[in-house]
Amino acid sequence: MYRTLFFLALSFFAWFSATAQEVNSILLRKAETHFDNGEWKEAAAMFNVLINESPSVLGLYPYAVASNDLGGDRDGVMAAVVLSEKSGIPLDSLFTRTKKFCTLFGDNGIYERLLLSIKGEQPWFKRIVNRYLLSFYIERKENAKGLGIVDEALEAYPDNPSLLKSKAMILADLGKLDAAADCMEKVLLLNPSADDARLFLGNYCFIKGEEFYDRATGFSGTDVPDSVSVAASDTTDCRSMARILFLRASEYLNPDSNGTVTPYVRNTVNIIRERLEALTDPAPAVPKQTARPK
Repeated sequence: MYRTLFFLALSFFAWFSATAQEVNSILLRKAETHFDNGEWKEAAAMFNVLINESPSVLGLYPYAVASNDLGGDRDGVMAAVVLSEKSGIPLDSLFTRTKKFCTLFGDNGIYERLLLSIKGEQPWFKRIVNRYLLSFYIERKENAKGLGIVDEALEAYPDNPSLLKSKAMILADLGKLDAAADCMEKVLLLNPSADDARLFLGNYCFIKGEEFYDRATGFSGTDVPDSVSVAASDTTDCRSMARILFLRASEYLNPDSNGTVTPYVRNTVNIIRERLEALTDPAPAVPKQTARPK
């Protein structure tokens, strides 16, 4: 039932794309029936004929790509891609339409394999394919694959702010905040007006400052994240580090340098001010608290 409804929707999608062009309607219905029944090789054979008869009809290509892929014919997939290129269909359009098709169909692996096939067979398109692969992996939280793609792209374009931001987001999602902050610092050096980088670094410095502040005010080591160095456990050193980090956070989040002022930013800046005021007071000789209140 699901596949029937799926093809009713996609049949209209294909026909809408072909309103001003002639498509073999009888062959199209047969091809859709084979696809609907999971008869991939039969469907592929018919969709291959259809795209050769009407090569400028974009709506037919996702069917051809999917049926060839599911039928195990990688050469058939690339033949469809080459035909689309010869027919003047931009890769962006092919990728966007195929991704929508695969999402509705419920198998995004088809889309991923399409991108990887083009990257392998047509390396001159690697840059555009990597862009779509990176977006796909970030969207699906496939961080290991995404990190591999972004590192590969950065080898060719090491000063690309967009790639550095993407790497920072992946690293942050993996919990590697220090490495993510390094990427964002590079972004800010390349583009001092990058508000998203400022927000990230401001939040990062605030979080790190809170860790040292907790140590300085007497919370037990078991309640403080491992990222705070044992060598900095001395109260005086921790107060100094907390103050430095809060001042950096305040600078990054300052409305004069950062055009994005949200309730969260305002609240964070207020907390930073309170922390800095507390840090100006003399440190207590003996901490009164040994554990974070529950």
